[in-house]
Amino acid sequence: MTTKFVPAGYDSDSEEENEWKDYQGEPEVSVTVEKESADVVWRSKFVSDENLNGESNIMANLQTSENMYEAISNGNVEHVRKLLNDGVGCDEPLSVNFGSSGRRPIFIAAEEGHVEILELLLDYGCRLDAEEGNFTPLMSTCGSVFLDREEALAECVGLLAGQKGKMDPNACQTQKITALMLACKHGHDEIVKKLLDIPSLIINAQDSQRWTALMYAIDSDHGHIARRLLEAGARPDLAGMEGVLPADLAMTKNNTNLQAIVAEYSKVKGIDLNMNSATIAEGDALIKYSEVDNILLAVNADEYLPAFKKHQVDLTEFLLLNESDMVEIGVAKVGLRKKMLDVIADMHKRQWEKSSVPKVQPRDKQNGIYFSAPDGALLISTVGHHLKLLNANVEFLARHIREKPQMLQLGNDVATIEDIARFTLESRQKLLVLNRTMEKLEGVVLNKVDNKDYFPKDSYNCRAVPKWRLSKLSTVIVTSFAAVFSLVYYLKS
Repeated sequence: MTTKFVPAGYDSDSEEENEWKDYQGEPEVSVTVEKESADVVWRSKFVSDENLNGESNIMANLQTSENMYEAISNGNVEHVRKLLNDGVGCDEPLSVNFGSSGRRPIFIAAEEGHVEILELLLDYGCRLDAEEGNFTPLMSTCGSVFLDREEALAECVGLLAGQKGKMDPNACQTQKITALMLACKHGHDEIVKKLLDIPSLIINAQDSQRWTALMYAIDSDHGHIARRLLEAGARPDLAGMEGVLPADLAMTKNNTNLQAIVAEYSKVKGIDLNMNSATIAEGDALIKYSEVDNILLAVNADEYLPAFKKHQVDLTEFLLLNESDMVEIGVAKVGLRKKMLDVIADMHKRQWEKSSVPKVQPRDKQNGIYFSAPDGALLISTVGHHLKLLNANVEFLARHIREKPQMLQLGNDVATIEDIARFTLESRQKLLVLNRTMEKLEGVVLNKVDNKDYFPKDSYNCRAVPKWRLSKLSTVIVTSFAAVFSLVYYLKS
């Protein structure tokens, strides 16, 4: 067993061992003191002038949002300029992929490395303030997954942190992760070089788990970036929360070159954490923080960590808790119960981020192949995870309407029960379409699953795939559909 350590914001308790490696820098849960009211959000996103028939222009606004997103994503500077000149706000949240409520244009341009569009948005005076979780446009660039746009991303950093943007390179999100840490984690050498040229950069900043940028680089096997940081003055003697030094991390990677690089600059000899791994008790090998643990820590309810573990409350169950459930679990403090209920409500209303959808890089472009088998497995497993959370969202709403119907009187000058019913019916129709599409995918997969060409050469005989597993996601869809159907039935009754 190899000893593993994780930086701030990563959940080592998930079934997928490497799931945390796609982390984009924003924490799983962020708790903000002040938030815009639902009325303000609705008005800014959905309310517009009425057309001749007295109907709101919701679809027109959504179409404009899609046009702006496509123009930015395609790098079409002139189209973006035209939309801005036509009155589209440069700070309007955009619809980004499945289920998203939107992100501002500056974040999309920064993440995708569209230098000219980023400069255009800056010229138009777009806002550079952070989004939820204190995540900034500069962090969006540094945490980008577009690894083939290295030089463009570095130019974006120059714009954002230079005279045009004047963004603080040392700003950190709620778990104290900085732009430099994200760049080191994702292997953006050109960005790291650009950041190191900034005199005010704090190279040895530590996140909430006391990890430095150097530790991020080492943990991600980016030896060239680790050397660059060390040459620029990064301290190899700063230990993380678990007492682990950069030299210790290098040894866990079984990379002799990386170990040599760190050892060259380190006065403290690292401990080979793998030598005695057989004698380490499994429960002591890694400090694990689940998604629910992170929520409790965020609201300063760490004293109740054992109680939630005892009742085996996972994220899906947490999203459905009410106050009486919390009392039963043992949460005695009324204030903390209210905080948790606020967090649950916020998570149900939370905007879905583009980073929550798997980002895959083109493979074998010469043959027109842009997906690999791991890419496909990651994508479809994430769809299943999202559906599970969607089911919890719908069940939460149905329960809230059933138990607290007074909510329907709040803000009904902006949206009424009829709007909820209409969107619910639309969601049902989309679920039906998704279910049919999943059935087609299942048929394709079942047709290929017995073909030995699609397995490693020496492992076909031992890798028979139970066909019942392939219908598991369809079961999740049916469950989600049932939840939506129940909500529609209640709304009609």
